[in-house]
Amino acid sequence: MLPIHPRLVHFPIALLVVGVVLVLLDPWCRGVRHSRACERTGFASLVAGWLTVAPAVISGLIDQSPIAIDSPARGVSNMHITAVVVTWVLFGLAIYLRVRRRHIMDDPRGRWLYMGLLLAGLVGLVVVGELGGQLTYVFGVGQV
Repeated sequence: MLPIHPRLVHFPIALLVVGVVLVLLDPWCRGVRHSRACERTGFASLVAGWLTVAPAVISGLIDQSPIAIDSPARGVSNMHITAVVVTWVLFGLAIYLRVRRRHIMDDPRGRWLYMGLLLAGLVGLVVVGELGGQLTYVFGVGQV
């Protein structure tokens, strides 16, 4: 069966990265354009990215099933799954914070907490990608 996970992971990654970049650009957008469009569009991208993690996770769990229990790839796969969950929670907390405090970018402490969660989520994405790359290119998981 053709592995679908590698085809689905690009959507949440792209949406989450674009969302973080747009939120981080919000102070600049406000200064230059006097607009909240960057933050609003970034938030919409974050929500879409967070939601599209679910199909990627489900397909990843399905594609993981052929890995032998005693294979070194299984350990990397488990670390990959753990990193995905931590990253998903970090982005979820950031989204929840933004929903609860709609104008969080106007509050200096709230803004830094929000941006800190987003940056931590971005670091998590890098770790997830690195582990996924090891599974694909070192262990050959998901290759036809």
